Amino acid sequence: MSGVRDILQDRELFHVGENDTVASVVRRMAEIRVGAILVLEGNNCGACSASGISCGAWCSNGSMPR
Repeated sequence: MSGVRDILQDRELFHVGENDTVASVVRRMAEIRVGAILVLEGNNCGACSASGISCGAWCSNGSMPR
């Protein structure tokens, strides 16, 4: 079975920063045509999804950029 490293090895990973606005995150997701994106905060990361934004859940790490 392939590991995460094997699957993602040759792929570009898209991300936004912890201080990005919700609007800029949504624009970035639309621009690259993805339904979820990594949110990087130093050595930590979370994920922001289109469904989380639409229902108000925001990010999986419990915080949302302004």
